[in-house]
Amino acid sequence: MHILNSLDEWRFSINASNIYLNISNSLSTPINNCPETNFLTSLNETGSSDSNDDISSLLKSQRINYPKKIIIGHLNINSIRNKFVLLQEIVESNLDIFLITESKIDDSFPNSQFSIPDYRLFRKDRNVNGGGLLLYVNQNIPGKIINSFFFEFEILAFEFSVANKKWLLLGIYKPPSVNEEAFFREIIAALNSYSSDYENFILMGDFNATTENHHLKDLLNTFAFDSLIKEPTCFKSTTPTCIDLIL
Repeated sequence: MHILNSLDEWRFSINASNIYLNISNSLSTPINNCPETNFLTSLNETGSSDSNDDISSLLKSQRINYPKKIIIGHLNINSIRNKFVLLQEIVESNLDIFLITESKIDDSFPNSQFSIPDYRLFRKDRNVNGGGLLLYVNQNIPGKIINSFFFEFEILAFEFSVANKKWLLLGIYKPPSVNEEAFFREIIAALNSYSSDYENFILMGDFNATTENHHLKDLLNTFAFDSLIKEPTCFKSTTPTCIDLIL
């Protein structure tokens, strides 16, 4: 998770295809090291957080400035169970598509526990001890989840349309223990299969690999992808790394 010191660290990018990308996945001030960040510890006694209020205000201003763009975000939340209320305050009406990695829930948690008004929720659970994906999509965005035999790993594929163009978004979480070669080989195979059906792709999530990783490099070079995330996103060691990516 990318931890903010100030709002100046937020980065935005507008591309030519009418997609406005929020390319920071950060929702908090520095608290703990990745991956154990708990942004709820920044709450004060009134149940609000100045830093999260600032981020919410920033997102609202971007919504005003770019009313016809789609705002997309990602957060490695390291368990959503006790963090949903604050998350909802930030997401609601501010983000159009929002991916959460490491949700750490299973099917004993109903959708209603994590529902946000006017958003559709898609899930790929693992268990309460690790992994899992949640994808929130504004109900005004036409689209659907694509079920594919390719995705043996933790990947959600969401098809949507913007300006009469079809997009495929892959929400990704690669656990550190997963074989890198097999994981990226699966993604490349899926993209090769879907390349005739979609004009545009977005890959986002926690890759647990930097763009210097040779398997990820193969993916970037094969499809001419670029990483919009340039700043470090994980601080679990003395050398911060950029492993939460939007491609």
